Amino acid sequence: MIFRRLIFTVLISGLFACNQAPESVQSAEAGILTNEAQGAEKPSVDAGIVFQSLDGGNTWLDVSAGLPEKFRPEAVYVQNDEVLVSCESGLFRGVSRPNAAPGWQKSLNMNGAVFALYPGKKGPYAWVFERGYFQQISSLDIWQPVLMPLQHDRIYEICETNSGVIFAVGEKGIFKSPDEGITWKQVYTDGVVMSLMESNGVLVAGGVRGILRSTDGGEHWDTVLSEEGLAQIKCQSQGRILAITAGSKPNSKGMTEPNTPNRLHMSTDGGITWQRIDETLPPVEFVFDEEERNIYKPTIRDIKIVGDQLFCSHQTGLLKSSDWGKTWEIVIPTEKDWMFEFSVSGKSIYAIKVFAAGC
Repeated sequence: MIFRRLIFTVLISGLFACNQAPESVQSAEAGILTNEAQGAEKPSVDAGIVFQSLDGGNTWLDVSAGLPEKFRPEAVYVQNDEVLVSCESGLFRGVSRPNAAPGWQKSLNMNGAVFALYPGKKGPYAWVFERGYFQQISSLDIWQPVLMPLQHDRIYEICETNSGVIFAVGEKGIFKSPDEGITWKQVYTDGVVMSLMESNGVLVAGGVRGILRSTDGGEHWDTVLSEEGLAQIKCQSQGRILAITAGSKPNSKGMTEPNTPNRLHMSTDGGITWQRIDETLPPVEFVFDEEERNIYKPTIRDIKIVGDQLFCSHQTGLLKSSDWGKTWEIVIPTEKDWMFEFSVSGKSIYAIKVFAAGC
């Protein structure tokens, strides 16, 4: 299997597994078949791969129709009405439409295994296996090579700050560019960093050393949460920052052993302190096999803030909380070994079903 972005942590066996979408989730296929006057595309055989909500998560629609059979998504991106879903054979583009699939069309200019999509002010970034990093020009299907000085480094995320500085984080730490990616300076070297976000001028990053914080534009970094190992900063909104951690301390070599379920943390003070909000998530049966260390299955994969609600990709399915993590409800259950990954733009939420294990 081609190398994937997922490094997260644990082996689990799931409860609450379900092979069919609940009645509350509608299918775009049904809507298309009963509205032939719109000339909609014939849906693909496979369903339950891509889900769409255009009202902040109150209602959901299965919009897999039009994607190829046996489609296996790798990443998703939405900005305004534009939707991108990538896979090992390229990129599919669409436009958000109420009660219908986005009208998926394969990109003619983005070929190869597109394993990552990142937001950018001028257009989204994409990482293509063995080809490097590209950025889309406006909403056109034109992609130009970027991050040329970092082409030989494995980058896990790109972040553009409000001041126009670009940060790239990856296997070698954190890199900073003040001139739109022409020149780069390494500002953190102490281990792998997997995510970075800006919140009210403060930079917060997550990696093998835990959660990092910088108040001087990324020149210096302080560790603010290290006792739970590997961390990923997943989203920030309304003064809240959310992170997923491995849930266990790193070993003597600085690596996290996958011996506990993931944990979910929230900060309301700019990343200085962190509180757990995963205690009321649905229970899972945790299993760790010493002989299967090369296989990782997270209990929590993604988390997003939409309005005053949280949406969590959990081993049991897509969950929603309307009280900042005090209680959770299952919106879309999922079967074993599959989880969701999200992209949000305003009230538009897209969730793709991804394989939970990496290798």
